[in-house]
Amino acid sequence: MAKQPAAIVSLILLTESITVMYSSQYTPPGKVTRDDAYMIRQAALRCHIFPAAAAAGAKAAINGLFYIKYGGASGQACSQEYYERGGMMAIEREILSSSDIERIISDTASRVVRDFPDMESFAIVGIQTRGVELAARIKEKIEKLTGKSVKNGTLDITFHRDDIITRGKLPVLKETLIEFDINNKIILLVDDVLFTGRTTKAAIETLMAFGRPDMIRFFVLVDRGGRELPIQADYCGHKVLTVAEDLVKVRLRDTDDVEDSVVIVTEK
Repeated sequence: MAKQPAAIVSLILLTESITVMYSSQYTPPGKVTRDDAYMIRQAALRCHIFPAAAAAGAKAAINGLFYIKYGGASGQACSQEYYERGGMMAIEREILSSSDIERIISDTASRVVRDFPDMESFAIVGIQTRGVELAARIKEKIEKLTGKSVKNGTLDITFHRDDIITRGKLPVLKETLIEFDINNKIILLVDDVLFTGRTTKAAIETLMAFGRPDMIRFFVLVDRGGRELPIQADYCGHKVLTVAEDLVKVRLRDTDDVEDSVVIVTEK
């Protein structure tokens, strides 16, 4: 048998070991089989004349093998992808698509208009960073529904964080811009993810430095549980239970220059 390039041998061993590991532990039964690994192995062998190309395609092949579609909660379609994170294997699972986020924003705008029809006493404020974009989208929807302009602002909560000293790195300051009188106003505070509640607490403290609103209501795109403070969202797009080690990533088109989505990254 001809000597196989090291890249091809590595790919063969990788596919076979991954098949055993994932079939038994990390994937739903039948999602990953020895037949799948065999197909990649054979493709690699056929590429032995071009070892560099085979090695370059190894990552794509593995990603393709472990890209899984399955039914989520209430039949919601989710995507799941395996990749390495910090030397450990992790799963990235989509919980909200672009259309889901658009629906949530539209529904929230409609609810806000029903709850607070007087736009003269209403304003919306986004928490840096992605809360600002979400607030802008909700504002746009409300203005289309009511035909009236909505006051809006942005908050950077850096100096009100309770972990600013213990974080171990210099904070990145972003814009705080409140160009209207918040006294006697109803303020809708907007953020992307609600977790411990500490960011929301800092946002409220930052906002109150500008005055005394009549009421503060809170919208969050994703509530991931894990509260450490008695704070809840008045308007919530999606609730999901997570553990502290999970990462919830919100991706928005204007902020991140990608299609809207929310994914959970879980280490395995």
